[in-house]
Amino acid sequence: MLFLNTFILCVIVAIIVFILFSGLRKFSRKDSVKHYSAAATEIIDINVNQEESSEDSLKERLTWYKGFTLIEIALLVILALGYNVHMGFAAFGVGLVLSLIAPKRQEGVLHSIPWPIILMVTGIVTYVGVLEQIGVIKYMTHLIAGMNNPIMATLTASYVGGIISSFASTTGFLATIIPLAIPILKDPHVSSIGVISSISFASSIVDISPFSTNGAMLLANAQGMNQNEFFRKLLIASVCFIALGPGLAWVIFVVIGTPW
Repeated sequence: MLFLNTFILCVIVAIIVFILFSGLRKFSRKDSVKHYSAAATEIIDINVNQEESSEDSLKERLTWYKGFTLIEIALLVILALGYNVHMGFAAFGVGLVLSLIAPKRQEGVLHSIPWPIILMVTGIVTYVGVLEQIGVIKYMTHLIAGMNNPIMATLTASYVGGIISSFASTTGFLATIIPLAIPILKDPHVSSIGVISSISFASSIVDISPFSTNGAMLLANAQGMNQNEFFRKLLIASVCFIALGPGLAWVIFVVIGTPW
């Protein structure tokens, strides 16, 4: 039921965002004509430059180094999940092996790493870790659990989850706040699955924030656009999600409720 609730609401939010960003124009007749014209031009260009494309495709074939890299990635997953090896240590080990077997291929690797984004996320995670160590997050969650009104407590928990999760790990935060929200879940006047769905959705919909892990990965891999401009757009979108997402989830799952 938790998966079904969050999936349905994510689809609704995706449709709203698609419409707000003029997605319906893609289906207009004028744009369709432009699309087909562009597609026809692209086909002509492909036929004209077929030999050049063939040469490029040869460069993109699987080489021994690419195959070994894929094996190392699989080994990284196995070490982290199967043997509980620290992910950072395992990643450095895999990177060291790859650099030793082909030292000449490592030229320019360090320059291509998005260090500003890595330092930004590292600083944010460190700051949130300090807040957790001194008990700020637990204090806030205890205040939420101590509220007499479970409906308003759920709304508060949803917004706190959205704000904190935009700067921290969603999974780690949910593991902290949901157990401390047990007094809310025990109240017979509210739906337990509705409360959990509201908090979970509010905490996960903000993962597009450039200060979170997922948003930082999007920002680090952005191509064909200015990184600062993309950062600004992600920030604006995350602010909108923080402002509207928790309230929408609260209304649907707690106030209105689901039929299942």
